[in-house]
Amino acid sequence: QSLDFLQEMQSYEIMPDIHTYTACITACGRDAEYQQALDLLTRMKDDGISPDMVAYTATISACGNADQLEQVVKLFEEMKEQNIVPSRATYSVVLSACEKAQQWDLATKFLEERDSQVAGKIK
Repeated sequence: QSLDFLQEMQSYEIMPDIHTYTACITACGRDAEYQQALDLLTRMKDDGISPDMVAYTATISACGNADQLEQVVKLFEEMKEQNIVPSRATYSVVLSACEKAQQWDLATKFLEERDSQVAGKIK
C-alpha cells in the first residue's frame, strides 16, 4: 500500500519528501515487509533524498521485525558510513534484532559500541 500511495502522489505531480518516505517505510515495518522497506529506501536515494537517522532506523526496524539480521547489520554499518550517528532508538532496534536471532556476541558488540558512544559525549 505504501508504494501505491507514493505512485498516487506522483500521479498528481506531488513529489514525496523524506518524511513521506519514512512514514511509508515505517508502515512497511509494522507489516514486516522488509523488502518493500528496502525498496523504498533505495527509491528515496534514487530520488536524490539522503536518508537521515530516522529513515535508517525505520528501515532497520522493518528488517528486524522480519528476522533479517544480516540486513539490519548492513544498514547499520551503511548508516555510519554516511556519517549518520545512531540514536538510542537505532541501537534499540538493532539489539532487538540480535536478541530475536539469539546472536548474543553481536548484541554485546553493539552494546559496547553504544556505551562508548555515550561515554564519548560525556567527556
